[in-house]
Amino acid sequence: MIDTSLAVRALGGPAGVIRLLRRLGPAFVRYGQILAQRPDLLPPEFRDEFLLEPAEVSQPLPWSEARTILAAEILNIDTAFQSIDPVPVFSNGLSQAHPAVTATGDSVLIKFLLPGARKRAQRDARRARAFARWAPSERPLIEELALLVDAELDLVAERENIGKLADASGSSPFLRVPRVYPELSTAQVLTRENLGGVPLSAVLSPARRSTFKAEEIEFDARALAIHLIDGAVRQILQQHFYCVDVRPQNLLLLPGNTLSFVNFHHCAAVDRENSLIYTQFLNEVFSTELPRLARSFEALLIATDSSASETMREEFIRQSHECLRSAPPAHRIRSAADFSSPLSNWLAAILRVARHHEFEISIELLSVFRTLVSLETVAIRLDPGVHLQSTGQEILKDIVLENVFERMEPVKVRSALVNLLTALNNAPEYLHHILTDSAEGRLSLGLSATEHPHAAATRDRRYRLLAVSIAAVGVAWLMGERGLPPAGPISATRLLGLVLCFLYFSMIVLWRRLQ
Repeated sequence: MIDTSLAVRALGGPAGVIRLLRRLGPAFVRYGQILAQRPDLLPPEFRDEFLLEPAEVSQPLPWSEARTILAAEILNIDTAFQSIDPVPVFSNGLSQAHPAVTATGDSVLIKFLLPGARKRAQRDARRARAFARWAPSERPLIEELALLVDAELDLVAERENIGKLADASGSSPFLRVPRVYPELSTAQVLTRENLGGVPLSAVLSPARRSTFKAEEIEFDARALAIHLIDGAVRQILQQHFYCVDVRPQNLLLLPGNTLSFVNFHHCAAVDRENSLIYTQFLNEVFSTELPRLARSFEALLIATDSSASETMREEFIRQSHECLRSAPPAHRIRSAADFSSPLSNWLAAILRVARHHEFEISIELLSVFRTLVSLETVAIRLDPGVHLQSTGQEILKDIVLENVFERMEPVKVRSALVNLLTALNNAPEYLHHILTDSAEGRLSLGLSATEHPHAAATRDRRYRLLAVSIAAVGVAWLMGERGLPPAGPISATRLLGLVLCFLYFSMIVLWRRLQ
């Protein structure tokens, strides 16, 4: 973790460092904002200050020059747009965006790279690398920051990210993804739907909150915090593609307490197999099953020849005991300015434990963790009673049940039913062979005693869960049939409904025993 040295304190703490970054250049400002999402590198007070700092607004490019750039990129600019607002909605020293109306009447935003943006980013990266000569251990971090800023200058990749996120989050009621206009976009220009909205950074600032009418957008801090966590967690665990940058400066509040993003340059994919491990990991975080949690965390790491698994797990449990069993944010006594998150501090601690014991941490894991840190920080700022330990646990239960029911769809279980019926059909023949071999003294059994009793019990529970799931599908199918004879005084539909409820209850019990 970067130390709060005497030099940093002499600059005036986190606020003084931010002022210095602004003087150094726009890329340095972005370095600080990106570092705010790394719980393993910055102390909590720096993370909060950098994460919640209002977006930097630089001197915008004059409209006459901006129009010249747009006309060079979009050759039919006069016929493609009815109007373009000469006043930009943002300008951060690297890019600038103007509201506009297309020829068909659609409200859009035209974002374009400012002249010399790449050169400025490269210049700032060289200055940062020069600093790294005095701190060789920070060179990988400087290179990572430079790559992330470079990604912000790739508007083609951002356009692709918007399409992927729209495909992944199409059914989300809490997140809106704008439409992209590829015919009005180039490598230097990105035209997308203008959803409007209020910057979330304005909502978090009491002074700035008074500048807009909250009732006009139905602002509800608690509902918004819940929607934020719900949307992001589902993106990671269910949709396998998510926006990493959930800073308040990059979030827009829309009517109905829904959200969108300002920029989509920092998105990441999650491996589908890893998403199951993340689900298990978070489930154990919320239940504080520390030994199992340590094993799940180790499964997310990259072992090296020098990795020490046993001692890592022991230190992991020691570090986790105090953090995860402490009071959640809503039940702690704190000052008005204290928005610290035990979960964020714990994530920082276990990442340091992993590095100390020579494990490598994948970019995917760091991206997921930095998103969770930002989520909890923003959610607690909105409502201290909403945090991952409360809201996330309920969301995770829904995700687990939805995954189970998804596997129960008739189309997905059809092949399993066919295999089961085939096995049952061949059972008499197999039994005949066994009895014949036994009578003639030719029966031999291959036994293996390597399976642990706990593993065997887990396997049996999985088989029982599968059997109950198949039975539930069959009962649900029967309930849809007409003309079923009654069972005495009880109608067949009501009886099958009771059976189905019992099967669902059995599934939940078996699932919890598997955890």
